[in-house]
Amino acid sequence: MNKQPEKYFEHMLLAIEEIESYVDGYSHQQFIRDSKTISAVIRQLEIVGEAAGRIPKNIVSDSPVPWEKIIGMRHKLIHDYFGVDVEVVWKTITEGLEPLKKYLRQKLS
Repeated sequence: MNKQPEKYFEHMLLAIEEIESYVDGYSHQQFIRDSKTISAVIRQLEIVGEAAGRIPKNIVSDSPVPWEKIIGMRHKLIHDYFGVDVEVVWKTITEGLEPLKKYLRQKLS
């Protein structure tokens, strides 16, 4: 049975909130030196990407969210783990999550 898109939006929003709690108060240098936090953040990004991949096509095609990039990052994190660029992860969590979070909250309200 397929979940409603709202359930996936909720999973994504919870994962983003987890990421925010992990890096709250962190500088770039603190983040790149903390392998546990990096691993935890990557896991939550995987969840975001997995949920994004389950959003129905009609919603994806009618949205400003870069769904393909989100899903692509999940594939990179899962299948090319040793090739993950921590700088890309940092940029994603510091620049890319806020617009997505705003979109998700709007859809869930």
